[in-house]
Amino acid sequence: MDEKLLTIKEAARLLTVHQDTLRSWADKGKVPMVKLPSGYRRFKPSDIARLRRDMGLDTEEGKAVA
Repeated sequence: MDEKLLTIKEAARLLTVHQDTLRSWADKGKVPMVKLPSGYRRFKPSDIARLRRDMGLDTEEGKAVA
């Protein structure tokens, strides 16, 4: 089953970065993305989860509290 792709807004929120930052990272190849024919960027949840771990956002200190 294919993953539902995340919008730049959704992915940026999960990474706690501004959308422009994520756009820049994607354009520089720092984060994998899927570019739609319309030009919009989409992100796989598994790639964003991996990046969250790499950034230390999924550690006890980095976990967001709701």
